[in-house]
Amino acid sequence: MTVRPDSNGKPHASCDGRELFVSWSHSDAVAVLAFSWETPIGVDVERVRSRRNLPELATSCLTPGELAYWQQRPTAARFTRLWARKEAILKVRGEGFPALLDTVCTLREPVHDLVAPPGYRAAVAVGSVQLPYEERLNHA
Repeated sequence: MTVRPDSNGKPHASCDGRELFVSWSHSDAVAVLAFSWETPIGVDVERVRSRRNLPELATSCLTPGELAYWQQRPTAARFTRLWARKEAILKVRGEGFPALLDTVCTLREPVHDLVAPPGYRAAVAVGSVQLPYEERLNHA
């Protein structure tokens, strides 16, 4: 098995000509590790944190659809869920930060919530992630 970083520093491994994609994340003492043969994968885990500036943060990094979803119940837990989903998508895309977070729509992408300990949110994205919904509309 060989392990090498890609141009963004994300590790890739291969064994007998098959690509093994690796993704990991940690927040405090909670960690998530994922592997996928021949299909890009991204995971993220985040601790739910109360923030005084949560409305401003949500406005600056959520898509209009996500913001409307969050505003139905504007809690730190719901925001953290969206944030973990965004990071998982960025990791599967191989983009990471800094990216234009408000262009990544977690409500339309192939991303799934993971079971996480109380007070944490986690997500995984697998495969080729498409353009954000808003971008797809603009390109149609």
